[in-house]
Amino acid sequence: MPPGREPDGVYRRRRMLAAAVGGILFLVVIVLIASAGGSDPQPKDSPSDLGVGGAPSVTTPSTDRDKKTKTTTTGDTTATPVAPTTPPATGGAGGATPAPSTPAQPEGTGGGAGQPAQPAPPQPTGEGGGAAAPPGN
Repeated sequence: MPPGREPDGVYRRRRMLAAAVGGILFLVVIVLIASAGGSDPQPKDSPSDLGVGGAPSVTTPSTDRDKKTKTTTTGDTTATPVAPTTPPATGGAGGATPAPSTPAQPEGTGGGAGQPAQPAPPQPTGEGGGAAAPPGN
């Protein structure tokens, strides 16, 4: 240890004391912030005090109609249907959406990626429908 230097325990105590004081100050600042704010004061003037009316009034429409003053249109009033048109072919450019293609059908049962397909089992011959007889008879 160089001359004039205090033992390491003194420095450790000073650092712990500084950390404790810093933590206490941090907590005090948080408590002050939390107690000072957080609530909005009530408005001094309500909307009715400012000259704005309360809730809007709902009025129902009148069902009384004068049947004598009926307007009629003269001429052809039937609508003619319009035939749909097909959009011009854009050649793949623009906003044309390509038609979805059907997925390819699987080819047999393969043995995995890059493996050839297993051969189909041979079809039974002769009269079927029962259990196989033991060999030799």
